[in-house]
Amino acid sequence: MNMSANSGFLRSAVSKSLSSIAMSLLGAFATALALRGAWLISAISGVWLHDYGCSIKAYRREVLEGVRLYGEMHRFIPIYASWQGARVAEMVVNHRPRRAGQSHYGLGRIGKVLLDLLVVKFLATYATKPIYLFGGFGLASLAAAFAAALWAVAYKLLGMKDFVQTPLPLLAVLFALVGVLSLLMGLVAELVIRTYYESQNKRPYLVAEQLNASPGDFGNGRGSLDNHSGLAGDGLS
Repeated sequence: MNMSANSGFLRSAVSKSLSSIAMSLLGAFATALALRGAWLISAISGVWLHDYGCSIKAYRREVLEGVRLYGEMHRFIPIYASWQGARVAEMVVNHRPRRAGQSHYGLGRIGKVLLDLLVVKFLATYATKPIYLFGGFGLASLAAAFAAALWAVAYKLLGMKDFVQTPLPLLAVLFALVGVLSLLMGLVAELVIRTYYESQNKRPYLVAEQLNASPGDFGNGRGSLDNHSGLAGDGLS
């Protein structure tokens, strides 16, 4: 009986030790992943913060008054504020460990964050000129189609391979279709962007300050921001 009890006690102790080690390793991995994620978001957006997930945030009302958040874009609020002309800063705050409940953060959020970051990058770079993105990809596809067709013709003229002996003609057709569709998508996107701004009488830019001019001189666009607008940004946990 004593040997059985000791064996059960040892198994329980080993199981608790392994569980503790696994939790420590998982926590260290999650911390390292969060730091890498913050660096990636900062590098792509140009707004350098140590912790985009910190919940302690403070903003001026006029900075975020016209900001619309969709999905899980709340983690990118400092980026939206920066687009509005705000100054972003961060301060060190105390970390409060979770005392109840269960964290919803895990590896499953990596894909969501990357997709949201792709949306943020698209809005920051191509929101007012989508033809540059779709058109650039379309021109690259058409160039690839021309190269594949030229290569297939060269094989044919040199007597090395017939058209049915190489996939190059099919690749040429595929790249040509993708290129044409990308160009058409770019044109449609340009029409959508113009409809979005002009139908609501919005401006695709912000006015920091108006000097010797009445607000009516610039139409009824998105309200102006004074040059003192700012933001006390994410905390550093």
